[in-house]
Order: sequence, then structure tokens, then C-alpha cells
Amino acid sequence: LCRWGGGGGGGDVNGVGEEALRKLVEDRGVDVMGNEYCCQQCDVDRERLSTDWSYVPRKNRQGLRSTRKRRKELREIDE
Repeated sequence: LCRWGGGGGGGDVNGVGEEALRKLVEDRGVDVMGNEYCCQQCDVDRERLSTDWSYVPRKNRQGLRSTRKRRKELREIDE
């Protein structure tokens, strides 16, 4: 969800998302409108530069490795 420049678009209403945004803004004072750097993450047409900020998810990688290892071990047992 990119809200930079008044974005948001679409007519769909996500009640959970809207409540989360309300709590972030009203209860915690978080600026959810983005800034000049947020497009570095969400604009897929933008050329990536080495100086850009980007998020690299890592939390689930161990879970994926464990699942892969477990499935491999199960295949080896079946053979």
C-alpha cells in the first residue's frame, strides 16, 4: 500500500487494514503517507541503485530450509 502523493487507489475497502492504519496514525502518531524514499521498495518499474534502501525478508528463510530438509528426509525414507 503506497500512499505517497495521495495514492491508495482502488475502491476496495479493507476493514482490518483501515483499522490498523487508524491505530498507527491516531494512537501511535506514525506518518503513513510515505516519503521520497518509499518508492525504492514498492515501485517495480524503478531501476535499482546500489544506494537504494530495500527490505530483504529473512524471517521465513529458516522455516523454508527446515521444510525442505524435512521433505527431503521423508523422500529418502520412502525410497
